[in-house]
Amino acid sequence: VDSPVQAMPSPDDPFFRQFPFRIPTPEMPQKQQDVVYGSGVIVGSDGYILTNDHVVGGADKVIVYLKDGRKFDGTVSRDPRGDLALVKIDAKSLPAIKLGDSTKVKPGHWAIAIGSPFGLDQTVTVGVVSAIGRHERFTEEGIERNYTNLIQTDAAINRGNSGGPLLNVEGQQIGVNAAIASPTGGFVGLGFAIPINTAKAVLDDLIRDGRVIRGWLGVGTQELTPEFQEYYSVQKGVLVSSVVDGSPAEKAGIAEEDVITKIGQTTIENVFELQRLVAGLKPGTTTLVTAMRQGEPYVMQAQIGLSPLTPGSR
Repeated sequence: VDSPVQAMPSPDDPFFRQFPFRIPTPEMPQKQQDVVYGSGVIVGSDGYILTNDHVVGGADKVIVYLKDGRKFDGTVSRDPRGDLALVKIDAKSLPAIKLGDSTKVKPGHWAIAIGSPFGLDQTVTVGVVSAIGRHERFTEEGIERNYTNLIQTDAAINRGNSGGPLLNVEGQQIGVNAAIASPTGGFVGLGFAIPINTAKAVLDDLIRDGRVIRGWLGVGTQELTPEFQEYYSVQKGVLVSSVVDGSPAEKAGIAEEDVITKIGQTTIENVFELQRLVAGLKPGTTTLVTAMRQGEPYVMQAQIGLSPLTPGSR
């Protein structure tokens, strides 16, 4: 990664309309061999290190420096869509961090960020959890990054902090520092971390297969605006704007202008919630999809497919 990326704000979240959403990586000169420093955290004593995909995904070579001075070459398994990556080094008996439970994180909780901002390794900053449930999606160099349920914090996060851990006061990792919102490119009190429970969901796939397996329904969707709520006589859900030919959605009978209100027994609040729930289902799983159609509820069975964005799926 050569420079910080400024993405178009999501039209679905007025919060992000105020500030550019940036990946805080070091800004490097162009047209020469670049060296980029990022952060990571040991999650497996046998040499597994969790970081961001935008830190290591485009690298020709990854070198891991440990606090004790040792240096290792690393091999990378990637989850580009979720902006997560796993680096494996040939080391044993490493001190691994304890993973927390990000569903227990609440605004006002203390938050501790550790990383290497501007190459200054082992830097610790402290703040609070400012908010939870932030969402953002953008495309960077042809890769669609999909951030859901981000933890917002005012613990200082700058270029080079990406991939480092966000901790609770018990020293458990609750997030992976990933991005900032800033009009300048520097820290202004708005940092974001990917919840550790999201990372847990992909770690096993990356270790076992070297890729993340996500479910797919095959619908284009829109948020249910107040105008759509009135027009379709439904208060919560996601409007289906298109259905992919031959997709699980088409086979299940889902149609354009359906308003999906539930996946299984879980009520759908927004597009990101729908995407997260479907992506978390294993391909081949059969689930109930509840939708409102012309003012009447319909319950359909859909067999979840393999996301076409999965590496090697085509």
